Amino acid sequence: MARLKFVVKARRRGGPLATSTYVAYSDSAGTVEADISLTSGGAAIAGSTFTLDEFGKATIWGPPDGTSNLYLRVPADPSLGVQEVEADTDPRLDAIEAAGGGVHPNLATHDAMGLATDAELTTHAGLPNVHHAQTHAASHIQGGADVVTDYPNPARQAGYLAWTHDPGLCWTQTAPAVGYLYVMRIFVPATTSTITKIVTYVQLGGVGLTSGQNLIALYSDDGQTKHSECGDQTTPWASVGSKNMTLTTPKANTVDTFYRIVFVSNASSTAPSFLRGSTLSGDAVNVGLVAPNFRYGFFNAPNTSLPASLPAMSGLGSINVSFTFCLL
Repeated sequence: MARLKFVVKARRRGGPLATSTYVAYSDSAGTVEADISLTSGGAAIAGSTFTLDEFGKATIWGPPDGTSNLYLRVPADPSLGVQEVEADTDPRLDAIEAAGGGVHPNLATHDAMGLATDAELTTHAGLPNVHHAQTHAASHIQGGADVVTDYPNPARQAGYLAWTHDPGLCWTQTAPAVGYLYVMRIFVPATTSTITKIVTYVQLGGVGLTSGQNLIALYSDDGQTKHSECGDQTTPWASVGSKNMTLTTPKANTVDTFYRIVFVSNASSTAPSFLRGSTLSGDAVNVGLVAPNFRYGFFNAPNTSLPASLPAMSGLGSINVSFTFCLL
C-alpha cells in the first residue's frame, strides 16, 4: 500500500480556525497517533502534528498502510473533540499532485497555490486566482486583473483602425470654410498596427480648387509633431466618391494613442463637401469638452499649407460639424 493524501481545510463554523495545530490519530477515540508525513514518500512527523497555513489549509499524507481515514484533535481547543477526515482519493487530483508540487503536468512546480515561479509562469504574489505565461503579462498581486492593451471597437470590427465618426451613421455633408485648419481628435487602441491611410468620402466635389493647397495630415495629439501628410488632394477632392489618401510615411501606432487629423482646403469657388454626422447648434458635438480636447476643432484662416506644428492647442476653437474620417 501507499500513503494517501489528505487535504485539511478549516471550516467557517463548527471547526478550528486557520493556523491551528492538529494532532492526527488513526482511531476514532483519538488515542493512537497516526504515522503521517508532509510528502507521499517522506518520513513520519514526530508527534503526528501539523499546522494549517495562513489560508486555513494543509496537505498531509496518511500512514503507509493506505489508511483512508484520520481523526484530528486541536490540543488548544478540546471542545472541538475528534474530527474525522477522509483521504483525497480522486485519481485526477492524485495525478496532478504526482506531476510535481500540486500542479498540472504541463506546468512546472508551484508551491502553495502557485506562489513559486518557473520559466513558463510569471511571478505571483499573495494568493493568485489565475496563472499567466510570462509572454502574457507581468506580475499579478492577489489575482489582479490584466492590463487590456487591445480590445474590440466598432471601427475595427468594420475594418478600420479608428474613425472620428461612424460613416454608416452619417446622413449629409458639409463644405469647410476655405483656409481654415480643421482639427479632429481620433483614438487608436490597437497594439500592433501601422497607420497607412486616411479615408473619407466627398459628397460634392470642390470647384476651382487651388493646386497645392488642399491638404490633409496626421499629427500628434499635442499638435507639435506632423507625422505625415497625404500629398496634394486638389484633384481627388474635385470629384465625388471615397478618398483613400495614403500617408507619405506610414505611422507605427503606439498602444492607446490619440492623434489629430488636420486638413485645409482652398478654392476660388467652393471647397469639397465631406461626409459628416451631426451639425447641431452650438458645441453639441464637443459637449462637456474644453480645448485642447475638442473632438472637432479649428484654427482660423488664412492657411495655404499644413505647418510642421500646430498653434498652441489651448487656442483650438470648437466647431459643430462632426466631419467623418477613418484610419487604415
